[in-house]
Amino acid sequence: MRGLAVSIEPNAASSWDLFDHVGGGVAVTAPDGTLEFCNTALLQLLAQSADALRGSSIFQLLGGGSGGELELLHLTALSANSELRTQVRSPSGRFVAAAVLRRLSRPGGDRVVWSFVNARCNEPAPELALWGTEIGLWDWDVVNDRLTWINDWCEHSQLTAFSGSGHEQLWSARIHPEDLPAYKQTLIRHLEGHSPPYDVEYRLRNRDEAWVWIQERGRVIERDSTGRACRAVGMCLDVEERHNSAHALKRSETRLSDAVWGSSVGMWDHEIATDTLHWWNDWCARLDLDSCSGPNHSARWDALIHPDDFRSFSGRYQALIEGRCEIYEAEYRMRTRSGTWRWITSRGRATVRDPLGWAIGIAGVTIDIDARKRVELALRDSEARLRTQAVILETMREGVVLAALDGRIEFTNPAFERMFGRNSSELAGMSILELFNMRQAQSQSTALESLFEHYSRGARRDMLFRRRDGSQFAGEVLSVEIELSGEKRILVVVQDVSERKQLESEIIEIANRERRRLGADLHDGLGQELTGISLMLRSFSKRAGLAAIEVAPELDEIITLVNHAIQSVRKMALGISPVTLERGGLLPALQTLIGWSRKSYNIDVRLRLSIRSPLLIGESAAAHLYLIVQEAINNAVRHGLARSIVVALRTSRSLVSLSITDDGVGIGEHAARDGGMGLKLMEYRAAVIGGVMKVKRLSNGGTRVHSVCPQAARLGRVVKN
Repeated sequence: MRGLAVSIEPNAASSWDLFDHVGGGVAVTAPDGTLEFCNTALLQLLAQSADALRGSSIFQLLGGGSGGELELLHLTALSANSELRTQVRSPSGRFVAAAVLRRLSRPGGDRVVWSFVNARCNEPAPELALWGTEIGLWDWDVVNDRLTWINDWCEHSQLTAFSGSGHEQLWSARIHPEDLPAYKQTLIRHLEGHSPPYDVEYRLRNRDEAWVWIQERGRVIERDSTGRACRAVGMCLDVEERHNSAHALKRSETRLSDAVWGSSVGMWDHEIATDTLHWWNDWCARLDLDSCSGPNHSARWDALIHPDDFRSFSGRYQALIEGRCEIYEAEYRMRTRSGTWRWITSRGRATVRDPLGWAIGIAGVTIDIDARKRVELALRDSEARLRTQAVILETMREGVVLAALDGRIEFTNPAFERMFGRNSSELAGMSILELFNMRQAQSQSTALESLFEHYSRGARRDMLFRRRDGSQFAGEVLSVEIELSGEKRILVVVQDVSERKQLESEIIEIANRERRRLGADLHDGLGQELTGISLMLRSFSKRAGLAAIEVAPELDEIITLVNHAIQSVRKMALGISPVTLERGGLLPALQTLIGWSRKSYNIDVRLRLSIRSPLLIGESAAAHLYLIVQEAINNAVRHGLARSIVVALRTSRSLVSLSITDDGVGIGEHAARDGGMGLKLMEYRAAVIGGVMKVKRLSNGGTRVHSVCPQAARLGRVVKN
């Protein structure tokens, strides 16, 4: 009877008439033991009417317990989640049965369901009371295959009874071929003791050769010492009408399911008592959501709701359950199977309520509103962001320009417009190339390429720009790539660093003057003094003659040391100020550096010249170019392990190009971007003189450092070669 106790828990238990279709006796009692319902089978067993028993106590009706044992069992059943069993009988002893007690939870209060097993009445001829009923009762002698019908049910149902011997073979021959295997398997398993009382439905051919649906239930009541079934009893019901109704309902549900399957609206119904939810279509699967269908729906569904939305959803749904509102509606985010959040809206209403107004069943729909909701939130956030960004752009001291990948200007802020002396309407549609200084050390297309190739790493660099009045200024540029309306754009931020550059130039010029002065002091001051000391020592040695023969070695050693000091002073003077007007400018300095490198490193170092126009650059610029070459040679030898280096100097009317190429192992992939101070200092020196520098790894593994600067730079005195 465990299956019976489970089957009566759904919402339909609000009407006890459901138990009239159960084959055994069933009673329902309130917490105090008052009888609220007895089904027809139990009334027949007790030979009582429903009116006579209604309102009486189950403890008075059944006298099987003593000393309050039955009352205690009843209280235990109300608090337990499992079945309780006991033997009961009526006070007269006419009714004897095994009782199974199980709690039934309902919104209006818990009840206890009593199911009576192996019930029997000790009065003769009970078949007289069953004559003419709609239930066919039978007694089967399994060993001899002899069946006895207790009443005339077969006659009323237009069926052949096949009473007597050979019943099973004759009865099975009338069963529909499609249902016969299930019938045989169910019956045999029960006879062999592998299953509890069997219950099976099948189609049986009646006397009019029509098929009717039969429900048969039975159990073995006697077995021999080996466990073989000897005697079985059971019942048959005509369920044709119910089966046809169920079939029609199933067809209707199938048509409904087909109609809603694949639609954009999710349809569901929720059984509150068992917390079971059923979806009518595949809406959840199409949205990558867990449907959480079946029992224990609420806890699983709630766990997927966004924490910020859960309280609003839960409160509204609970209000619908408790009857505080007729319709519930909520918008909230659900976590998909892939881990993202999706906005949905859910609406529902109660389809059935109990006498206290609590919902027993709820039906509703869910709709995907993710796209609409995200647009609404994006618009709302966008307005706030735009207002903030507008204020920021208006108050920024840096110039901001938004340009297409071809350099066409689409947007500028007020600072950018003031910086270039142009208004927004004039700048819109203009190429950013037109703002570059035409005299700077690279072509317009090269400058644009150089500007945009830095966006991927957000690098800053210095460039020369031209105002509307023709004046120029130095700007520090930061460029990044952004995506706007699905298309790529370049956002450029320009800061006017003219004052800083002027200050740097003045500082550099001061430093160069100090270096020249210090070099001159070393060369012309200390160097000359040491030279004089060396000459005086030699003169003294000659005059002393034979008188100084004993100290001659010491004098020669002192003269040698003085000469070494003179050479050291000259090297120091050359290192401090390698390029000066007095020494001929850049070309002699480079030739000296090439010779010294060839001798010091014992490698092949060459200087190639292509002087198409006179070399006319400032002394400071020449010093910076010299130091770039010096650093590049050192790097090629120490890090690149080069055996051959070529320094190439080219000039044109407007540009000076200097490249250092080696045959070493080549610079690393990210060394140019993340290198040490050497590369950064070279880039800085090139930028200071208004030029650019690039470091490239060659296909054969070598490295090329290429620097370009303008002629007639304004840094320091002009060096003419």
